[in-house]
Amino acid sequence: MLAALSGMEREYIRDRTLEGHESARARGKAIGAARDGRCVHGVCHG
Repeated sequence: MLAALSGMEREYIRDRTLEGHESARARGKAIGAARDGRCVHGVCHG
C-alpha cells in the first residue's frame, strides 16, 4: 500500500516539475546547468 502511494507521489512531483520547466521555457528562462563557455562537447575544463 505504501509503495503505491509513494509511486503516485513521485509521478505527481515529476509532472509538476515538468510543468514548471515548460512554464519557464515559455518565459524565456534557461533550464539546466549554467553554461559559462568552459565545456566543449560535454567535456568541462576548469
